[in-house]
Amino acid sequence: VRYLKVTMAFVLFLVCILNFFILGARGISMASKLKEQIGYTGSSLNLYYSIQNQAFSNSDHLVPTSNPDALILLRQCKQNIRLMAGIGFVCIIALFPFA
Repeated sequence: VRYLKVTMAFVLFLVCILNFFILGARGISMASKLKEQIGYTGSSLNLYYSIQNQAFSNSDHLVPTSNPDALILLRQCKQNIRLMAGIGFVCIIALFPFA
């Protein structure tokens, strides 16, 4: 029984780590495309962090977008970030019974 708990905890941990790597890389890729569309002069990672801040706040002015295509890409990136955080939260909560 203990072996099963450790195995399930390890599987959940791997799912969580893979979630952050895959969806994080996807988000940075979207931020890179958005960077080109809006003419952002900083790095893609800085833009990604700004989008992350905007995704979890009420402000819509952290990443200025006037282009409709850029706005769609910004919304997709924010959705990706929220999905990544949601899956991470579920994995952490799911690990509690195995602790």
